[in-house]
Amino acid sequence: MGAMIDRVAQALLAFETSASEFKSEDCGWHSLLNESGRNFWRAKARAAIEAMREPTDEQRNAYYELSHRTEVMFDAHWERAIDAALVSEQPKADV
Repeated sequence: MGAMIDRVAQALLAFETSASEFKSEDCGWHSLLNESGRNFWRAKARAAIEAMREPTDEQRNAYYELSHRTEVMFDAHWERAIDAALVSEQPKADV
């Protein structure tokens, strides 16, 4: 499973349940849930990450000010970063 997906899943779980045992980064949250529970929170995390696929104007402006690059370059970098967070969850095709 993707590290970012698990990180976001844990954060959502901790936030929505207010359970202190899920707040620590090394809590092993995935071992506290059954597979169905893990898949539920990972699906929510994936949706949250996918919602960030397109950067906001504020994010574009901040990046542009720091890098003096074009907005097109920022969009491409941002999309690749989000794709990288999501791709590790995709099953690998057999060759």
